[in-house]
Amino acid sequence: MKKYLSILTISLLVILFTNCENEYETTFGETESGFVQDSVYETSSDGLLLVQVRAANAMTEMGAVIYASKNNNPTDTIGIIEPFGSLTIPIKENTFWEVTTYGNVSLIEELVIQWTPIK
Repeated sequence: MKKYLSILTISLLVILFTNCENEYETTFGETESGFVQDSVYETSSDGLLLVQVRAANAMTEMGAVIYASKNNNPTDTIGIIEPFGSLTIPIKENTFWEVTTYGNVSLIEELVIQWTPIK
C-alpha cells in the first residue's frame, strides 16, 4: 500500500509539473530512503519530502511532526501527520529538516521518510 501511495503522489506531482506552462524543465532525482526520526538532515537541492505514518490503532493520539529551517536546529513546524496519514511537502535547497514522533509512539507500526530531489 505504501509503495502505491508513493507512486501515486509522485505521479500527481509529475502531472502537475508537466502541465505548468513555463520554459523550465523539471526532472526528479532518485528517491532516497533510510532516513530516521529525530535526526537532522540538510538538503543539497530543492526536493520533495514524503512522510507516512502507519499505526496499530487510529484512535490513539500519535503521529509525526516535520520541522524545517535554515539553521541546523529546525524549529518551524511545516507538517503534522496523524495515524494512517501521509504528507508530501516541498523543501528548498540548503534547508535543514527533521521528523519527530509524538503521543503513544509504541503503536506506530511504520514510519516512512523519503526524499526525492528536484533537479
